[in-house]
Amino acid sequence: MFDPTGIFDNPKYAKLAFDNKETFSQGNPFPHISFDDFLDEQLIKELRDNFPDYNDDVSWHVRDTENIKKRYQADDTKLPKILRLMLREFNSKQFLLFLEALTGIEGLIPDPYFINGGVHMSKSGDYLGVHADFNWNHMIQAHRRVNALIYLTESWQEDWKGALELWELNGVKPV
Repeated sequence: MFDPTGIFDNPKYAKLAFDNKETFSQGNPFPHISFDDFLDEQLIKELRDNFPDYNDDVSWHVRDTENIKKRYQADDTKLPKILRLMLREFNSKQFLLFLEALTGIEGLIPDPYFINGGVHMSKSGDYLGVHADFNWNHMIQAHRRVNALIYLTESWQEDWKGALELWELNGVKPV
């Protein structure tokens, strides 16, 4: 098994953050950035290979409302070891330093509870409607400042629809 422990110790992440902080800050409709090949190819393959199936018994939480249809799991103890270790790396000091360098926001703290975080899965027909994320995390009593999304889908096809869209601040149409 690929061990992701310390993956963000690699100086390439500091360089990536510093080289892209202007691009991040100029994102429209709000600061954001997208990276292809952010994680090591072998790590992505292991994460994908160990990701629970839609019907696996990992005690998926099911959201099925007018605006959301998906499955998620925020309790890392219910996930395969590689995913559990990776979630912990995303809460590591090194990843926070990467985010601080990229965003210019100092003093970021992780969310060890994965409130609306953790792993999410959707299949054909599932959806997440246009929305604004919450900004107050009640568990850590802090404002939510940064979201990091990692997509593991292999060979994404645009005709599948469902790609990430960022909308105008008024929520009328995508940018």
